[in-house]
Amino acid sequence: MSTGAAAAAATARAVSSLGASFMSDPAMSARGRELGFDGIDFYLVGRAGVVGEVDSNVATAALVFFHPDVVLAAWNRSAGVMSRREAAAAFASCAWDWADNHLGNDLGNDLDNDLDSDIGNDLDWDTLLVLTRRIVDAADAALAPLFAGWRTLPEPDGVRRQTVHLMNALREFRMARHAAALVTHCVPIGDAVRHRQPTMTAMFGWDPGEVADDVVARWETADAMTDTIVGQVYDTLDADQLDQFVALAHAAVATIH
Repeated sequence: MSTGAAAAAATARAVSSLGASFMSDPAMSARGRELGFDGIDFYLVGRAGVVGEVDSNVATAALVFFHPDVVLAAWNRSAGVMSRREAAAAFASCAWDWADNHLGNDLGNDLDNDLDSDIGNDLDWDTLLVLTRRIVDAADAALAPLFAGWRTLPEPDGVRRQTVHLMNALREFRMARHAAALVTHCVPIGDAVRHRQPTMTAMFGWDPGEVADDVVARWETADAMTDTIVGQVYDTLDADQLDQFVALAHAAVATIH
């Protein structure tokens, strides 16, 4: 593997699975209803709540891929449920609960966390957490408001919980860099959703439709650029550590149940 860009590409799905699977878990929706949220509101306000008590247009800008009307409706409906930051904290706790309930306890033999020594071939949660933290700590929050906001939330106890917490931070970072790449390559946000999430276009608030071939080509170029940009942060790890991170991330996904 050896390069940050290659590792970013190789772990994109794993980071998404580890960082965001809690968002589609029925337990998260049930928790939202318990708290008094309607429909998709807990998801939207939980994610964007890290930026605080802002106008819905600011939340839309942070969330990127949702139509402004969808965010406006959720923002208005949820205004009296709890503060935005409280919603974000409740949302984060769902990630921690998901880690407890859906991740295996052990990826292999425990390793020493001194990663300047020989990493070895065993896979363990402690090492994955250390490597993930190094990447997240090295990331520049410019143009990544949800990533910046998520990093201000208190971290949970427990290695699996902390790993999921940081994986979601890394996922939000990649999302922001992907959005920047799409804008750079003149890919309309609605078309990006239609191409990447065709079965979920309505949920995001966009009208369905075909995406022109030239837009798809620009999307693919933007996606490759995303790996390059994110890879610059991954390069805080050396070549051996990058290979280990890729192996650990996929091993962690394999424990999901």
